[in-house]
Amino acid sequence: MRQTDNTDYRQPLAFEGFAEALLRTFEIALPEPERFLTPGDLDRFLSEQRLSAPLASRRDVRAVRALREELRTLFDETRDEKERIEQLNGMLSRAPVTLTMLPTGALAFSAAQTESLVQRVQTASAVNLASAIARYGFSRLRVCAADPCRDAFIDTSKKGARRFCGNRCANRWHVGTFRERKKTDGPAN
Repeated sequence: MRQTDNTDYRQPLAFEGFAEALLRTFEIALPEPERFLTPGDLDRFLSEQRLSAPLASRRDVRAVRALREELRTLFDETRDEKERIEQLNGMLSRAPVTLTMLPTGALAFSAAQTESLVQRVQTASAVNLASAIARYGFSRLRVCAADPCRDAFIDTSKKGARRFCGNRCANRWHVGTFRERKKTDGPAN
């Protein structure tokens, strides 16, 4: 008997896309993989993500880079799920979050306005991942299958079969696979 999928894929997640966007600020496939080179880079990112925070310092840049690497470990499917839950719970315990029940019955998350830029980034990331994991499970935390890309993403597709972080990597992988097959098969007669 087939189970019915009751997941509402239309409801936005708390801090929708924030953790993925943060993880994409280091893209190994680019000539300059690091996007956070200066405090201004971090300020622009936070503005793009609509997360209000005080102006960044060099210390904030270093701390957010470290946080990004901590988040990336949550996507490592070779790690035990219990260990990843403990790690995420540790991040959530440091996150000042307010829950509000909406008229629709959904829960709304908001981060308390602390003075720390790093704490705001950590809160948005942890709450975003926690709400994604609660909805989809750890199995939907993925790392792009296209070499050399190592971008992490949350597979929110209905079937849960997404393998690539985006179209660019999917196209690059498919073209590479096609060329490899042609090389192996040899020229057609």
